[in-house]
Formats: sequence, C-alpha cells, structure tokens
Amino acid sequence: MTQKIALVTGGSRGIGKAICYKLAKDGYKVIVHYNNSKDAAETIATDIKGIAMRCDLSSIKGVENFGDKIISDFGQIHCLVHNGGIAEQDYLSGITEDIFDRHMTVNLKAPIFLTKKLCKIISRGSIIFISSGCATYPTPDALSYAMSKAGIEIFAKSIFQELAPNVRVNIVAAGATQTDMYDKNYTENDKQWVKENNPMGCPRTPEEIANTVAFLGSNDASGITGQRIRVNGGSHI
Repeated sequence: MTQKIALVTGGSRGIGKAICYKLAKDGYKVIVHYNNSKDAAETIATDIKGIAMRCDLSSIKGVENFGDKIISDFGQIHCLVHNGGIAEQDYLSGITEDIFDRHMTVNLKAPIFLTKKLCKIISRGSIIFISSGCATYPTPDALSYAMSKAGIEIFAKSIFQELAPNVRVNIVAAGATQTDMYDKNYTENDKQWVKENNPMGCPRTPEEIANTVAFLGSNDASGITGQRIRVNGGSHI
C-alpha cells in the first residue's frame, strides 16, 4: 500500500509540531513546512522520517511555487493542514496597514492560494484549517489576527461543497493552548483569567489539538465535512 502523505504548514513548533508527530505516528509521510525555523523543522523531519520544506507564507508567489514543488515531488497528498500563521497584538488605536496586511497575507491569502494549488492532487483526503476562538469571540487586542481567522473560516465553509465528495474540509478552532505564542502574548492576568473561566481548565495542550486533527484526517471521520470543531475545554460556554 502506498504511504499517505500529509503537509503541515507551520510544522516546526507548537501545535504544528505536535500535529507532525501525531500524523507520522498514524502512518503518514509528513512534509514539515517551515519559514525561519530550519533546524527545528529538520530535527522533526529526521525524528519522524519526514521531509522539511521551506516556504515564506508572506509571499503569494512563493506559496504558488511551493505548491508546484509539492505537486512535482509527490504527485498527490492526502491530508493538508493549514496551521502556519502569525499573531501580533494590535488594538484599534495601534493598528497599521502593515500589521493588517501581514496577517491577511500569511493567515488568509496564503492558505487560500495553497489550497487552490493543491486541492487537485488531494486523493480522497482531508483539508483542515487551524483557527482560533478569536474568530467568533474576538478580543480588542487582536484585531488583525481575529479578522484573518474569521476570514479563513468563511473560506473553509465556502469550499467544502465544491470539493466534496473527494475532499473533506473542516476547521479546528483551538482555545488557549500551551505554546510559545501563548507564553508571549498572554499576560499573567490573562493566563489566570483563562484558568478560572474554563470548565476543563486551561490551557489546552498542542497534543489535544493534534489528536483532533488526526481524527478529522482519518477514515473514522469519513462523514464529517464543513464543520468547525472547538478544542477549548468549553471556554465558549
């Protein structure tokens, strides 16, 4: 049997790293995408017998070239996980065109055009977008990030019928998750608030997000498409 292939953008750290390890454990040949973290990506790829590949998601031309290389090198993929992205704090009082454009290019335009390029070679597979609770419950300090995530969720919900039945499309909306981004962007007061206002306790772990992604990419989820799955410990209640 031919080994299934998965591409995980932003696969060198945090949630993406956990997804790479989980999908490899489930039998996929994993393409670990990175931009700046070459050493980390190559270490992961070596550990899981995968392949590290670079692409700057802020360049749509670069994204399209990256997609062409995936097509040329592999011919088909079975699971595409859009995890790569940026999250910079910005209030209305501090938002700039540069900050806004960076979020929209990396978090929204890049996955749109990579999906357009690769959906033709996804064989009876799955596309999964990693989103955030900010897409539906935005906070005032993450305007550009929240808008980009809301946009990618609308994109996912807009394409799942077009790509059916060959490709399933779902969203995993992660709550506060223990990553370096969490440590950087959350103040101690934020972290305490999260813990006190979550029925299951918080933060979630990257492995919990990865387990949900792996399920949605598997045959066990063959009847699931067009859905938004929250992995947040019930913090939306």
